[in-house]
Amino acid sequence: MKEIMKEILLTIVVIITIFTACVQEEESVIANQKDGLMNVMIKIPGEDQIYMATKAGPYEDGETIYVKIPTLEEDPLDVTELKPTVSVQNNCFVIPALPNMVDFTEPYKITVVNAFGEQKTNYIEVVPTPMRTVFKSLWFKSAQELGIVNSNISGMSVTKDYLIVRNGDEGIRIFDRNNVSYVKTLKAPYPTLNMSVNTDAGGNVIVNRYNMWGAGFRVFLYRDIKNLPDGALGEEILEYTPSGLVLGTKMTVTGNLSTGKAYIYATAENDKNIYYWEFNDGVVKSKIPNVISYDNAGTNWTTALVKRKNIDDNSDLYVSYMHYDGGDSGTQAKGSRFEILSTNDQIPMQMEKNNHEYKILGFETFEINNEEFLVMTTQAFWAWDGTFTRIFDITNREKIELKPGETGYEDFFLMGSAIYGGVNYNRWGDVSVYVDNYDAYIYVSVAAMEPDKAGVFAYRMIYTPQ
Repeated sequence: MKEIMKEILLTIVVIITIFTACVQEEESVIANQKDGLMNVMIKIPGEDQIYMATKAGPYEDGETIYVKIPTLEEDPLDVTELKPTVSVQNNCFVIPALPNMVDFTEPYKITVVNAFGEQKTNYIEVVPTPMRTVFKSLWFKSAQELGIVNSNISGMSVTKDYLIVRNGDEGIRIFDRNNVSYVKTLKAPYPTLNMSVNTDAGGNVIVNRYNMWGAGFRVFLYRDIKNLPDGALGEEILEYTPSGLVLGTKMTVTGNLSTGKAYIYATAENDKNIYYWEFNDGVVKSKIPNVISYDNAGTNWTTALVKRKNIDDNSDLYVSYMHYDGGDSGTQAKGSRFEILSTNDQIPMQMEKNNHEYKILGFETFEINNEEFLVMTTQAFWAWDGTFTRIFDITNREKIELKPGETGYEDFFLMGSAIYGGVNYNRWGDVSVYVDNYDAYIYVSVAAMEPDKAGVFAYRMIYTPQ
């Protein structure tokens, strides 16, 4: 009988212990749902950019939350109709529900009920602010609208006058950069294996074929595209056929391939070498490439993109590489990295990975008024995940190591787009920029299986000297 009583008592103790632990865990979880409001975001109708509150939550009861939105003297911000969104903790909600559009002429009162049923009230105030950089969404043209047959767009670039987009087996389509009207089509040799579309400092167009099945890495130059007839073929300026190396899935050009010094950089899949060729007055010095073993990448990358800043001997290199692992969806410890390699540093500076999604699809840098900017198109882990455009001020290189929310981050991270894109198994995407005095016109290509979601976005960055 005593043994039976001992077992009963032991069972009761175990049940009480488990119940107490569960209650403590539940109370701990609910305690993390006490603050309610965690952040505020506002969009201008018709614009792509999201403006964040100057301070992330949690917020004190009665606290005013400020959101700075750029304004221009010639185009003042209309605060009477802005689109707010907020983030709240689990089991918390806004009363009354946030309207789709809000008049922010006066601070907007927002009340959040937390998991305990407690109410906290805050005030959202929009502050029109003359900014150093202001971004405007100009347009999106789908692959359907552009007449692009293969919506998995692998190459796009711009010159002063033209937008150039790869169109599958047809070659490359030329559009007027300002009004996006169709101009002509230029044929590309070996169209099935064509990949990158680039433009150089002289406005020439460069298309490459990649070395699949031993077809050779080949580069074709189209000079003076304004006067080229419809259907013209490019001139082959480089051929290199390495054995067993899928070279040329990514390629960039620095300088003018018609005159003076210029460089072509290319990378291969499942590799960690950077291959580059020097040209003088349009003639390659050697068809055998210079090779840089990029050991900072660790193991062989899935894909990589390398750009040379300028033609100076001591030029910096911008490098993005991606280690894609289908089993990495949980921790997402691998993915892409963006780095800047300076001739003065043996170890590259690496951007904090929380500044971009798992996959960097493409990037471009540009300068205005001796200040330097970086544009990325970047996608989350899965092929069907969202894609975003991100723009940063990298004049102070050390800021690329900043994490979101750290001191100085608001001067580093300038613009983040809304989500876009479709299913992109090829991990393709390009960025190209044309700078006109204090204006930068930014173009981002979107590769997708869905023709209505693939295409090209255009943005304008208005720079005001401070």
